[in-house]
Amino acid sequence: MHFASAREEMLQFAPGTRYCYSNFGYNILGRIIERLTGMDYEAAARKLRA
Repeated sequence: MHFASAREEMLQFAPGTRYCYSNFGYNILGRIIERLTGMDYEAAARKLRA
């Protein structure tokens, strides 16, 4: 999911009434890793695991 589409997406239910899991935080973390390392996420993950 792209950031712009996430901002435009309508809520599925009223805040505080239900819970729905989302990986969006991991998306943001991947972008941060790309910015800090100057590599794409996959290359950075490979290098960091080595």
